[in-house]
Amino acid sequence: MDTILYLYPARRTAMCGTPPEEKAELRRGKLKKFLPFLWKKGEDRRPVVTVSRTEYFFPDYHLVRVSVARTEGMEEKQAELALTELKLTELKLREQLQELTEDPDHTYVVCREPLSFYFGREFRDYLQQEWIEHLLRYGERPGGYPAWPDLVLLGRNPYLPYVVLRYAARLQSMKWYLTEREYREEEEWLTGELEDEYGLIPEIRLLAENADYGRVRLQGTKPCVVLDFCDNEKVYGGGLAAGSVWLDFPASEEKERRVTSGCPQIRYFSMKKEWKDPRKALEYLDTISKNGYNNSVD
Repeated sequence: MDTILYLYPARRTAMCGTPPEEKAELRRGKLKKFLPFLWKKGEDRRPVVTVSRTEYFFPDYHLVRVSVARTEGMEEKQAELALTELKLTELKLREQLQELTEDPDHTYVVCREPLSFYFGREFRDYLQQEWIEHLLRYGERPGGYPAWPDLVLLGRNPYLPYVVLRYAARLQSMKWYLTEREYREEEEWLTGELEDEYGLIPEIRLLAENADYGRVRLQGTKPCVVLDFCDNEKVYGGGLAAGSVWLDFPASEEKERRVTSGCPQIRYFSMKKEWKDPRKALEYLDTISKNGYNNSVD
């Protein structure tokens, strides 16, 4: 099954004065106008491809999930027909989703597997504080302590000092990979603070350039937590101990593929992986919407 997940801002003017329980019905009417083939039932619809979509509503965001799947067990001619219809379906989805969102420049693709016909911009703000907070819980034990006392850092982020100092009292070791250009005054202050206040001396490994992240081969005899802020997709963690936790903040799909297929002993998490499970996506949106509502149209 091919899946694509769109995130776009709500139009407050269009929704003004409408009770929450009525909004889904109003939007569904619009969806029927723009996407009639998704609800079309009858003999003229060929059963070789199934298209399903769900739209979720929040005060600040709308979330559209579209899945396209071929029917299993089909013959060769049916398979060719399915491929043709799949391509036509993708084109039609692209055109009609553009009409639905009305503003492609502010429409984001937060995950896709593996559809490539998306429009608008790919969401790249996973390094913002609220996304980092959301992902950190997978590397922590109850109480906000790191799951393992050994920490590996890849790259830099303005929010990183808060995370590291939050963990510092529970850490036994810290290894930090970053480029010479990335090692600035803030990073030097952080390493000094860790040594002076907590007796923790980070092992700094400076790289000549960003491409050198691709040559990093992480190893360890004990499980650790990896906080990955680098954009390089070729960092290899196959030498890490079983049970290690890898938190990929840039949320690279290629990195996810490499880690999950080549390093099965590691527990890997990223926000793109979170978005692929609509229940987790909704949980996150519900959190940031606070007083929001959550209606879906199937």
